[in-house]
Amino acid sequence: MPLRGLIWNVLDERDRFGRIQILYGARTPEDILYRKQLKEWRADLGLEVHVTVDRATREWRGNVGVVT
Repeated sequence: MPLRGLIWNVLDERDRFGRIQILYGARTPEDILYRKQLKEWRADLGLEVHVTVDRATREWRGNVGVVT
């Protein structure tokens, strides 16, 4: 995730930004990187994290669509 460093900087100054949403897209569920960190950002830091894939598998229960 090339913008991970930027996300950490925003979190360091969270008071300046208010509500933070992360939109993360991958081609398939298997291509999702930093799964643990995405869960931590959602659970521990209370961020809105939305994960979507271009092509879902039968087991995928999340969003499907392209993040541009």
